[in-house]
Amino acid sequence: MGMDALQLYPISQASAKQRAGRAGRTGPGTCYRLYTESALNNEMLPNPVPEIQRANLGNVLLLLLKSLKNMEDVMDFDFMDSPPLDNILHSMLQLWVLGAVDDAGYLTELGEKMVEFPLDPPLAKMILMGQKLGCTEEVLTVVSMLSVSDVFYRPKGRVHNSDAAKEKFIVPESDHLTLLNIYNQWKAKQYRGDWCNEHFLLVKELRKAREVRSQLLDILRTLNITLSSCGANWDIVRKAVCSSYIQNAARLKTGGWEYCATAVEPQWLAEFGPMFYSVNSTSLSDDSTMEQLKRKRSRR
Repeated sequence: MGMDALQLYPISQASAKQRAGRAGRTGPGTCYRLYTESALNNEMLPNPVPEIQRANLGNVLLLLLKSLKNMEDVMDFDFMDSPPLDNILHSMLQLWVLGAVDDAGYLTELGEKMVEFPLDPPLAKMILMGQKLGCTEEVLTVVSMLSVSDVFYRPKGRVHNSDAAKEKFIVPESDHLTLLNIYNQWKAKQYRGDWCNEHFLLVKELRKAREVRSQLLDILRTLNITLSSCGANWDIVRKAVCSSYIQNAARLKTGGWEYCATAVEPQWLAEFGPMFYSVNSTSLSDDSTMEQLKRKRSRR
């Protein structure tokens, strides 16, 4: 399906041997294997699968296309460990949907700029779309917050207090805007650590996000991209998010949940992904997606 996923799978026999070697490296030790000998011999591969054969190749292809110029050269590239053809094609499809490559497989002007960011292609696209929509400041913050681990913590015995604190930051229509709200409030408090502790926020992760934001800001300056802000009109930020994850659209159903999701309008899907979506004006509800979400949240 061309989707990334974190999956649990057995380690390799080589990894098992390496881990056993750590017992007794600096002194006497014993290795206790928590699996059967049959599992070792029959379920584990001799060696780990190289990362390039199991990871998304979006960034790799962007870099190769910048150097090799066209898709034919990429297909002929002598990889040390050649990735599966399906992985290459899925990643090329993603780049094409994002507008990073044209129909012939060449980098577009947008793709040339995306290469400069050490980010997954959708996040790089989001920043550049922020420039077009006039919300670079806000999108930079969202991307930076997405680049670190969860900023909330729930200490044992204070779970209720932690959840109550989190509730104060929530923007009903968007987890991405919730992250933006958290960072902006932290900034308004002069990036104080004690404020983070009071609100059950991990100051270490927020500081990492601030560092990432500073690095991305330097790249924008290198590309001569001026900063812009949408102020309180955060719908524009939701639109930038939509443009970058057009393949991840899903329909909200009762009782379901999804982490890091944002409500989008049908028109945006048709605008940014005409190859996948179209809008029938007669089927549109009078209520926007955002209003439906607000009502659903008020019923909880």
